[in-house]
Amino acid sequence: MSLLQGGQTGMSTPPWYNQVSQNPEHFTMIRQLLCLFFLLSLCVRADAGDAAPQTQPAIASLPASRGGQDLIGTKMPTMKFDRWVGNQAPELAGSVTLYRWWTDTCPFCARTLPAIEQLRKEFEPRGLKVVAVYHPKPARDVKDETIAKAASAIGYGGAIAVDSHWDALIRLWLGTGHRQATSASFLVDRQGIIRFVHPGVEFFPSSDPGDAQENADYQLLRSAIQKLLPAGPATAPAAKALSESDAEEAIGRIPEVGRFMDSVAKNSHGESHGLLFSEGHPADSLDAWQIYVGEDRDDDGANCWHRFRVDESGLVSIESGKWLALEEWQRQERMQNVKQAMQNAK
Repeated sequence: MSLLQGGQTGMSTPPWYNQVSQNPEHFTMIRQLLCLFFLLSLCVRADAGDAAPQTQPAIASLPASRGGQDLIGTKMPTMKFDRWVGNQAPELAGSVTLYRWWTDTCPFCARTLPAIEQLRKEFEPRGLKVVAVYHPKPARDVKDETIAKAASAIGYGGAIAVDSHWDALIRLWLGTGHRQATSASFLVDRQGIIRFVHPGVEFFPSSDPGDAQENADYQLLRSAIQKLLPAGPATAPAAKALSESDAEEAIGRIPEVGRFMDSVAKNSHGESHGLLFSEGHPADSLDAWQIYVGEDRDDDGANCWHRFRVDESGLVSIESGKWLALEEWQRQERMQNVKQAMQNAK
């Protein structure tokens, strides 16, 4: 029997029991209220158990066909790096962290690491941690001063971890599926969950139509970072017009430029030459500088060209190819545009 029915329970009868039991209407009303309270408590408990946590914002990801998206939503394994350059190991626990594997012999890294630096400068005041993980090719031990000099030349000034023999990269990336590149990037939330994966090879902000995918990838990652960080104004570095000397200095810091010049001198392919000019619109408000470095190669009858483009924030993009003459290359580009226009018209 229940307490309300006056059963032998080993407990004394509450003072209110006699008053209520003598009034059947009060008795029925109290019993109905107790039953209703019990049912409501069950519903609340069920809802609480089934509801998805509301602390994780939705993050747009790259298409599955790009690869690497299988890691999204998984726990980031504990990263055991060989060491940190300069022993400057940041405190990463509980922070939104962006990891990027890179090396100094990778042209894709030379284009992406400055973009990583731009994200670091913009979002570090809001709590973003950035780790550039150096993995030499081939895997080997490299001195800290060599790594630091390479990162500075490319344009990165944040924390650098060293993965000399790719142990961390294999554990997280290469050993967990079929991967197309080693220069991958991972955005991890405060709970240590991987929320965004860029499988390589490069991304950076650009207004050049030829860099549409790289720019779209960069903007998608930037949006993911914004969503995971606390609300607050971003502190993007103020853009300024680049002078010709600024552009020359920025281009001169690119490892590919030095290697190209060394190759010209060593192999005696011919005279190196270049043209530095502004793409500003209008001319008094510079938007970008470009330099074409040509190399006469008599051994295969063709000329090589290398284009280094510096935008107003100091980010550099690089292209390489061959031409018989600049005019011929421009003619072929126009023909390609005509073909594309005809295809689009069909």
